[in-house]
Amino acid sequence: MRVARVLFLVALVGMFAVAARAQVSNSDFPDPHPIFVSPDPACTAPYCTDLTYTGSTTSSPVQLFFSSVPPFPTGVPENPPAFSCSFTDDLVMEPCVTDDNGTTFFGFTLFLPGATMGQTFSLTVTGDPITLSLPPMNVCVGNSIANCSDATEVTVDPTPEPSTALLFLSGIALLSMAGFAKKRFAADSVA
Repeated sequence: MRVARVLFLVALVGMFAVAARAQVSNSDFPDPHPIFVSPDPACTAPYCTDLTYTGSTTSSPVQLFFSSVPPFPTGVPENPPAFSCSFTDDLVMEPCVTDDNGTTFFGFTLFLPGATMGQTFSLTVTGDPITLSLPPMNVCVGNSIANCSDATEVTVDPTPEPSTALLFLSGIALLSMAGFAKKRFAADSVA
């Protein structure tokens, strides 16, 4: 019984260590990884932001530059590649390029194969939080042109990662239930 208590205490401490590790950045080096998706899936702030394209409709390629506020110093990130981003347009991966000069990171450039006025997309981030300046006259914060705000910057917090702690807790719960069931049914079958 004493061993079971020690193992339970170790599991409890481990559970909190996993939860703490999953929720915080473990680097002094800011390394956000934005994810742009169009059409816009369901979004909930502060982990996701709705954006709407307000420029003119065109079948020509459109380049949108989101500048970092403030610019980040570059260096060796904890999770390479530094400042990577992704852009999915109608389930197709499109180019998303980081803009830096080797010593300073400036922002991200999206390349839309064509754009429709009112087209929506979402912005989420993994890694570290980021504040981006919106492309003037081309993008607004909101899920439609009618709901656009006059914000010129958007801040997005990274999505929490509860899956590791949840997996750990569900494993402990299943093992505990199996042990309880074994003890309970073994006692019933002997009597």
